[in-house]
Amino acid sequence: MALPDQTHFLNGGPLSERQAILVVLAGGASQFETFDPKPEASARIRGISRAIATSIPGMQFSENLPRLAERAHQLAVVRTLHHDAAAIHRTGWQILERGGLARSGYETPRWSARVASSRAPREGRVPFSVLLPGLGLTPVGIPSDETSADRSLRTVTLETAASLGEGLHPFAAQMRLAGQQLEAGCRCVTVYLGAGGSSLAWDAHGDPRVGPTTVHDYRDDLCPAFDAAMAGFLDGLQERGRLDTTLVVVATEMGRAPYLNDRGGRDHWTENWSGFLAGAGISGGSIIGRTAANGGGILDTPVPLQNLSNTLLQWMGADLETGDVANGHQTEPPLIAAPLLAAWG
Repeated sequence: MALPDQTHFLNGGPLSERQAILVVLAGGASQFETFDPKPEASARIRGISRAIATSIPGMQFSENLPRLAERAHQLAVVRTLHHDAAAIHRTGWQILERGGLARSGYETPRWSARVASSRAPREGRVPFSVLLPGLGLTPVGIPSDETSADRSLRTVTLETAASLGEGLHPFAAQMRLAGQQLEAGCRCVTVYLGAGGSSLAWDAHGDPRVGPTTVHDYRDDLCPAFDAAMAGFLDGLQERGRLDTTLVVVATEMGRAPYLNDRGGRDHWTENWSGFLAGAGISGGSIIGRTAANGGGILDTPVPLQNLSNTLLQWMGADLETGDVANGHQTEPPLIAAPLLAAWG
């Protein structure tokens, strides 16, 4: 649907002040080692990481995320993301960023490109939307399968950010760069964390041929780096008074299987996984959806992955009713999916 000028839509203030950022944990981050631990399950299911308390009584995260656990009152955690397409990275990326899978003869622009098209941004030194793909080594399809509508996005890599300084973990550097882009006035930012090589990949097969990351790497490197970078980013938004006007969506294109393989990894899983929303006046300290005791299925409140892209679109006031024609190609409207209003209580 086409949204009117929503001065009070989701308590987010006028459209002219809104910004949004999608943080993609590229490769398929495990729900067990992050936001949906299963401390009562067998060792093969729960893995090597304990569950810890958060700032919300009764809500637990993995011990790998202590700083985000302290900030759980700011987060709306979604534990029942899912899709029914092929369990490969490209399909999840398309659904998450574009609201659906590409079809022959149609263009399926990224969420930020669709916002830019709807909002008709003025030309200026600050781009309307920015893509931060990572260390210059991007996963398949990011951002190479762009449509003509996507080409308004400015792609920024860490190599172009000389002001970031030495010694930062790549995740911290990317989130600092993302914050700089928002501070400069960019309206839509997409960040891929974990897209820059095997040592940073969330794709935890424990197999050197297709994904060497294990749950030990989650505990020792990936999760601590993500935890620190994301907590610092949220704190920065709050300190600058920008958290209420900025929608933060953190998600991954798929989850991981509810059992460890014999290499200490977890394989692809699309039946359920986790992410979170923050900022934008949401009701923090909430959990949306409940999964089975063994982590292998949804018990209530399933959230299709495309709901996240539609939430970003509607928060930013994009037109979801019609497609446009871009360079002779019909731009397909995103799949009809309700915004995740449960995050606003």
